[in-house]
Formats: sequence, C-alpha cells, structure tokens
Amino acid sequence: MKGEITLRILESFGEVAMGMADLFEGFLAAGYGASIGKIEFETSKRRSARMRREAAQQESRRYQKILYKLKKDGLLIEQIKNKSRIFSLTSRGKEKLIKLRERLRGKSSRPIREYKKESSSTLTVVIFDIPEVRKKRREWLRAALSHLGMRLIQKSVWMGRVKIPRELINDLRNLNILEHVEIFEVVRAGSLQEAP
Repeated sequence: MKGEITLRILESFGEVAMGMADLFEGFLAAGYGASIGKIEFETSKRRSARMRREAAQQESRRYQKILYKLKKDGLLIEQIKNKSRIFSLTSRGKEKLIKLRERLRGKSSRPIREYKKESSSTLTVVIFDIPEVRKKRREWLRAALSHLGMRLIQKSVWMGRVKIPRELINDLRNLNILEHVEIFEVVRAGSLQEAP
C-alpha cells in the first residue's frame, strides 16, 4: 500500500529513539520493495551491532584509563618490544599488590586453606544465600571457590568441573553456614553450559 513504509518509518521514530544511520542502513540492506518486517529486522540488526561496538569502545576506554592511572601512580611500567606494548610491575606496584592481597584476605573471616584441587568429569554447581550479617564468611566462601578453580556465574552461583573437598564442607559446618549452601553435581547438563 502506498505510503505504508513512510508511515512505519515515522511511527518508528515516534516509538523508539532510532539513529538515522541505523534506519538508513537497514532500509538500504533490506532492498527495494522489501517488506516492513525485513526493514525492521535489518534496522534492528544494525542498531545491535552499533550498540556492541559502542560497548566495546567504552570498555576499551575504561581499560586505557585504568592503565594510565596505574602508570601515573608508578605501579606499572610500559615498554615497547617488537612493536608490542609490554607492561610490568614496578617495585612500588609489587608492594601495592602484596598490600591488596593482604587487605582482601583480611576481609574473609579466616584464611583460605589450601584445599586439594581435584578435577571431576561432572559439573559441580554451588549456590549459596548467606545472610548479610555473615558477609565475611560469604567473602571467604567466594575466595575458596575461586581458589578451587570454580567460575563465577552470578555472585552466589559458582560452577566448575571440580570435586568439593570434604575439608571445605567441614569448614562450612564449623562456620555455621552449611545450611545456606547447596552443592549439586550435574550429570546431564542439558542447556546448562559452563562459563567461558
């Protein structure tokens, strides 16, 4: 119908903040005589790609700011070798690293024991809901799970192909947080996938 595409374009501008470039590229990519659905699909595809590029650029800028601050504070030194940028810690940076490790370990209610790391053919999922009043114990558990090689899925959900040591279970019991922790072994994962 005559004017249908124009109407849809005008409605799109009224409903959603859309960049002119995204709309134009979507219109061109859809081709002459394309349906409204095809134009919307192509426009959406371009908008999503642009948003991903912008997010990547933002992350890159944030990373560059952090590197700049670390160099400015004298914690990192940058060298160019074979046209590549190589960063290394300065002596001041090494001292800062030691202090940060001590401070972060100080947040946990007890030092992280060197639990025996043992891989497993099954996927282990640890989910916990430790109350705020036991925040230090919650931080300790996160550090212990990370030390075992488990990966963070959400703040209170960890996953990995590792066996949970009996000593860790005993420590959970001794800290009175075992009742707030669930440990599952997944035999058939289905749509559950390991984190990258």
